[in-house]
Amino acid sequence: IQHYYLQYVNDLLACGARGFRYDTAKHIGLPDDPRDSLSERNNFWDIATGRESVQGLSLAMPADSLFIYGEVLQDRNVKEAEYGEYMDLTASAYGHALRKVLDKGDFNADSLLNWHHPVDGKHLVTWVESHDTYANEHESAGLTDDQIRMGWIFLAARQNGTPLFFSRPAG
Repeated sequence: IQHYYLQYVNDLLACGARGFRYDTAKHIGLPDDPRDSLSERNNFWDIATGRESVQGLSLAMPADSLFIYGEVLQDRNVKEAEYGEYMDLTASAYGHALRKVLDKGDFNADSLLNWHHPVDGKHLVTWVESHDTYANEHESAGLTDDQIRMGWIFLAARQNGTPLFFSRPAG
């Protein structure tokens, strides 16, 4: 399956793709995670990021020339630092802190000085809101357009982090 997957990724690169978002990255095992009994080891990320080849096939471009990030939503027992060794990661806790500040209209409501993440800000994808916070959890659905704009002004002015814009489906 990894060989087939890497053929697909290399085909996308040949077509001009220069980045990938792994939507459920934290659900794909790291080398030290328990492994399937049919697998010798957990090496998907080593193959997907070009550190290893599979059946003689390697990633067609160096991973550091691509924009690769994983949706590793922060929660208890999530190995953010370990996933950060392979790719940039989402700063979901930082987005939560930013929404809290915007909702309360008080920049002392939470700390926005640090990234609320063990990975360096140069390797984080930031957002004011995401499809999850808007549609699923409704955590950000009540924020006004002005509050959302203010959040984007803040993210755009901040050094580091790669802002990811969510276009609301309504409003």
